[in-house]
Amino acid sequence: MRKMALRIYALVGAILFLFLLVTLSSGQLEFGSISYPTKAGEVLIVEDFSSAPGLVQRPVTIMYLDLGIAPGFYDKKDPLFLHLGPGPVSLADIRLTPSPFGPGGSRVGPGDGDLGLELSSFNPPYPRLVYADIGEKMGQYDPMDSVYVKTVPPISQLAVGDVRLTWAGSHPPGTRVKSSDPDRGSEVLLLHPGPDFAFWSPLARGQVRFYNANGNVLGDPISLPIYDASDRVYFDMSVPSDPPRLFGYVIINEPKFSGAIGDFVWWDRNEDGIQDVIELEPGIPEVMVKLYYEYEGDCWEIGSTRTNRSGYYSFEGLPSGKYIAEVDTKTLPGEGWKPTKYRAEDDRSRDSNGDPAFQPGCLEDA
Repeated sequence: MRKMALRIYALVGAILFLFLLVTLSSGQLEFGSISYPTKAGEVLIVEDFSSAPGLVQRPVTIMYLDLGIAPGFYDKKDPLFLHLGPGPVSLADIRLTPSPFGPGGSRVGPGDGDLGLELSSFNPPYPRLVYADIGEKMGQYDPMDSVYVKTVPPISQLAVGDVRLTWAGSHPPGTRVKSSDPDRGSEVLLLHPGPDFAFWSPLARGQVRFYNANGNVLGDPISLPIYDASDRVYFDMSVPSDPPRLFGYVIINEPKFSGAIGDFVWWDRNEDGIQDVIELEPGIPEVMVKLYYEYEGDCWEIGSTRTNRSGYYSFEGLPSGKYIAEVDTKTLPGEGWKPTKYRAEDDRSRDSNGDPAFQPGCLEDA
């Protein structure tokens, strides 16, 4: 009986199904974090969404994709989108919650399964941008306050189904409020009434703007900035009538995620669970590894790869979150493979970090 081992960077899981956690460093700008300048010179110059070639502003709305358990109504299975312009899902749109087509904070790309699908609108007065006043300045928004998309009544309290746009305690951006969550029932104050979040108002915060990272502009006398895939989108939390803007910007999309998962699949010939010299215990090439994204008990396959000629594999460009990697045993050479010993020593760089007993039930829904 030949034994297969799989090593991953400091992660916990199973030899065939692996539970993975990707966490980006606290200094990185990612979906739901706040870019907060400390002095006027650090204030970003952000642009409004305008339509070429004139100065007509695009509508920017928050809508949902009706994939859930209650057709015709918004529910916990329906992905939330920041939708730019009229019509169905476009290449300009950004996912505000994880979905079968991409993680929260990802922009819709060519070939994505949700591209071109019709979106559904909320019934007024929803959605609204609100905040829980837990920060340093009571009665006034500050960067310590948690920001939410209010999607369901009551209008002044957080309820099941409302969506976090920033961290709220231990709950990350893109997650929905559940019945058992500590922020359920919290009082909230209005930031932006919607439904068009590109609309400027001297009394509202949270206008959607973008940073023109590559400087692309139209070739006309107005030189309007062009929004494209390299640009980061923000909810501008400043008060437009009170410059300089030092209130920060809530980041909605991350053009390039930096998380990575991967390492090594090898043949543990002596069955001790420890990787010995590679000449004696070589990597296994051409083994398929599938990657699933886990969110609120559901899993969606988001990619696959094969180990290279030396047995190494990797998935890159991932946002922070929970993942499951599945080794496709049908792609192992020959027959008779089974998992090797799990965590035979404390050195995670040498032992097999897969737990054969771990069977994530959400794979049944993947």
